[in-house]
Amino acid sequence: MFFGKGGGSFCWRRRWWARSRVASAVAEAGIDERRIMSATFSYDALEYLKRTHPNVRRVAHVSMGVDSNGVYRVSTARGKTYPDKASALAAVLEARDRWGLFGVNMPVIGDETAPEDADFLRAHGLWVSLWFVQNARKAERYRDHADAFVTDFRQRVDIPSR
Repeated sequence: MFFGKGGGSFCWRRRWWARSRVASAVAEAGIDERRIMSATFSYDALEYLKRTHPNVRRVAHVSMGVDSNGVYRVSTARGKTYPDKASALAAVLEARDRWGLFGVNMPVIGDETAPEDADFLRAHGLWVSLWFVQNARKAERYRDHADAFVTDFRQRVDIPSR
């Protein structure tokens, strides 16, 4: 079960009343908070959830890539740069520890996230969701490397059997 859409840090506080209503409704229905997952781009929201709803599974939307200067950037690191991919992945693990993350949601639109990146993060205790998996070739490439896939593809995508 998911609640909250995230949104930029400029608007998450205004939307929190709706999330609080969802949290109340979930509690009234007798659903344990440990069954709730909130995936968000808002790192302020992750900090808030850690403080106020520690049992909610927190998932950060994380992007990682190399800029035009050849240095790595990680969205969770807020402006820091890293000399190599290993350092960038270590920054994701720092975010895991800082916000008590259950997992990360990472893009695979291009080649931002390699299968071995997902393997590394999973080996270090993170649940890994990949987005946007829009075709069978990409789904097959990542099939054994992620816990979940997010797509907005409006047609059926058949993954070839092994």
